[in-house]
Parts: sequence; structure tokens; C-alpha cells
Amino acid sequence: MKCPSCGKNASGKFCSHCGQSLQSQSCGDCGAPLAGGARFCTQCGKAVGGGAPAGPAKKRGGASGDVDGSKNLGWWAAGATMVLLMVIFMMPILRPEAQAPLPGQPGGPPLGSPSGGTGGPVDIQNMSPREAADRLFNRVMTAASSGNVAEMTQFLPMAIQSYDMARPLDQDGFFHLSLLHQQGEDWAAALAAAEEGLATYPNHLLNLSAAGNSAAGLGDQEQARSFFQRFLDAYEEESVLELPEYQAHQNMFADMKVAAEEYVGG
Repeated sequence: MKCPSCGKNASGKFCSHCGQSLQSQSCGDCGAPLAGGARFCTQCGKAVGGGAPAGPAKKRGGASGDVDGSKNLGWWAAGATMVLLMVIFMMPILRPEAQAPLPGQPGGPPLGSPSGGTGGPVDIQNMSPREAADRLFNRVMTAASSGNVAEMTQFLPMAIQSYDMARPLDQDGFFHLSLLHQQGEDWAAALAAAEEGLATYPNHLLNLSAAGNSAAGLGDQEQARSFFQRFLDAYEEESVLELPEYQAHQNMFADMKVAAEEYVGG
């Protein structure tokens, strides 16, 4: 069907381009059917108010009314979440071919710092689940580095969920997921993500560092020291490898090495 707001092809309950509701409504005054997005009733001329589609009145206090009300609330909450995610991904963000290097990438700012630049909106339909997760990761880390706790808190759960939806993850994905959990101070989940990556690549420097930090956050000094020692033992051989994630986060390695040496030594 055509979206009544933007005119583009759309399906489901909400337009993926502008977020407009596609559900039919009924006029609350005369009961005539209304097209999705209609602002006035074509039968009586009454203005259509916002909120849920009008329908038969539900009795308050009755068992049946309570159940129906709970179902309606659940459906509208889910719909609101869908619209919020669409709005987030429709915000002006950089196209890969035109953007400056992202945080942590060669030539770019440190991980979690603003990437800068401007660009047009990116349609969520053209993004893979992993691309969407990485965009949210950069947004969370940028907010954290700038001290914007409100924005970090807002986007952190979405970023974590996005990586879970993008599975199976590579080593860089597990590292990002561990860092996100660390931002939320969920040290157990952060350690689990890093260890999941280490299960297939035991000497991966990024996940060894993330595992050490997570174990330290849990207060397990012995386990943290073990991960940091493994990091130091593997550093010389691993750090020269031209892995994409190593190159993307190369500017973090020196600080990781210093932190590991300090923890193991003291």
C-alpha cells in the first residue's frame, strides 16, 4: 500500500520511511472508517485526535476489560519501539563512501570520540544488522567519551540488542559487545562476550584486554591477572598481524599494554 503521509510503498503497521501509522481508524464521533494518517473525518468533519485508533468502549474494572487493555497497551508499546528505532536509523548519519574515518579506525579519532562530518540520511533497509550495530556502538562510545550520560544510557540497550541480532559475530563484534556491557557496568556479560570470542581465538589481543578489564570489574583479581598476562605473552606476535580489527583499533594497543603491565606488576 501507499503511505498516506509520504506516498512511498509501505507495509505492516508503520511506514518504514517516515514512521506514519498504516492502521485504519474509526471516527470517535460518528464511527465512520478513517484511512491511516487521516486528520479529519470525511463523513462528519470532526478532527481526528492522536493516540490509539478509536473503537468500542471498554469497560473499566472488569476482568475482560483489563485483559483487553493490557493487550492493547502491549501492542502500542511494541509499535512505539518500532517507530523509535526507525527514527534513530533515519537520523542524518554518514554514508560509508563519504564519511570521515570512524572512531578507532586508521586516520580517525580515538575510539568513542566524535567522528565529525556531515552526510545524508541512511535508509535502514540498506543497512545490514552488523552495520546498524556498529553505528549504534559508535554513537554510544561517542556519547560516553563526551560525558553525555543521557544519550549513552538511551542508546546502550539498543546497541547491545543490535549485536545480539547480528550474530554470528566475529572477534571485533565480540569486542564491541564486551565494551558496551562494560559501559553499562554489567561486568559478567562483558566477560562472557569477550570469552565467547576467545573460545575461537585464544590470543586475540582485543578480547584478552576486554576479558581482563571485565574480570577486574567483577573483583576477580586472579582471573584478571591471568587474562592480562596472556595479553602480554601474545602481544609481540599478535600486534604485528594485519587483522582488520587490529588496524581499526591500533591506537588503543599502547594503552592496553600499559594497563596490562601495571595490573600484572602491581
